[in-house]
Amino acid sequence: SFSVSAANRMKENISEMFFNTSNFNKTADQIWTTNFHGFCRMVLKKYGYLIGVNDINALKSIDPEKIHSVSSSDEVRLTLVKDMEHDISSASISIDQLFTRIPSYIEAQKSLFIKKGEITYDAIILFVLNLFKEYPSIQHGYQNIFKAICIDEFQDTNVLGLALIRTLVLPDTKCVVFGDQMQQIYAF
Repeated sequence: SFSVSAANRMKENISEMFFNTSNFNKTADQIWTTNFHGFCRMVLKKYGYLIGVNDINALKSIDPEKIHSVSSSDEVRLTLVKDMEHDISSASISIDQLFTRIPSYIEAQKSLFIKKGEITYDAIILFVLNLFKEYPSIQHGYQNIFKAICIDEFQDTNVLGLALIRTLVLPDTKCVVFGDQMQQIYAF
């Protein structure tokens, strides 16, 4: 889901559907509800050390647009981060372009922010996409866990969310999305 409150509502609704069935306890324990960032934080908490994110919970969220003074050697890296995040927010990047640019973005994040105990909001998902690319066995593990994926507020899914969904869905995964075009935040 896009928000934590929507994820909680989704779990309640799904649990209610199974409440009167004999499989309720078994089914309720198998339902994970979260938003994209919550899922990615969970993955990074378990596997982030493999790609340089040793403790996701210790990292402070920052906005790269509010950073104006860096050394001249870091200016190129900061511009790379800002450009990537701008292209994501303005929906001017395709999933293929996103994956092409992830490695240099990740290196810039590590050298500018991670080493100082900081991370940008978009980087949380981008680090997981990078992790799945570098460690396909971890990606396959999550693909095999999710037999069905339900996405609420799909109208608010940007290219990062879409890329994450595509990395998790297999041909036999049941994927259902709900959205309201009249309530969209992103126009793409």
